[in-house]
This record gives sequence, C-alpha cells and structure tokens, in this order.
Amino acid sequence: MRRVGTDDRPALAATAGPDALVVRGIRLEPVDHSHRGSFRVEQGEVVDLVATWHPSHTSDPGPLEVDVALARTLAWWQQRAAQIDHSGPHHDEVVRSLLVLHALTHRDT
Repeated sequence: MRRVGTDDRPALAATAGPDALVVRGIRLEPVDHSHRGSFRVEQGEVVDLVATWHPSHTSDPGPLEVDVALARTLAWWQQRAAQIDHSGPHHDEVVRSLLVLHALTHRDT
C-alpha cells in the first residue's frame, strides 16, 4: 500500500497483478501488516469512506463524488424496481428477490 492522497484528502493505493484498489476517506496508519484508522461520527455528521477498484494497467479514476454516485445508484435501482410487474401476493418480497437476483447475475459485477 502506498499513500496517494493529501492530508486533506487521505488515500491509499494497492496493486496486485491485474487489480488495483484505492481507499479514500480517513487517514489509515500502517499497523503490522495492515492499515487501521478510527474516527468519531456525531449525530448529523457524514463521513464518506470509498474503496475504488480499477484494472492495474489503467490510471486511478480519481475521487468519487459520493452524494452524486449514491443518488444515481438509487435512481437506477428504483427504475428497475418500477419495471417489475407483479400483482400477486408478497409484492415487496418478490421485487426485492428479483433485484437481488439481477445484482447477483449482472455480468459486470
């Protein structure tokens, strides 16, 4: 792991063969053969912690705008849920099950 962020925007990057991972959010310190960090979150506060995978032969995609990505993701899944036509019993459970199956069988994930 190597530090790739700044004091204001801490980040660590790791590469193993064809895979690379960047962890952003809080400062993580090396402890033995791992990295650890702690932080306190008070009521009403938000702390974004992001792990980003990318192929190691490509550049780091950069920091993620968490609020934008979360809103986009929620909208995408809500759109998928709205397309499910089920009028039988256990509607919510059927929709949830179909969404989980979709996520588990999606080729890119």
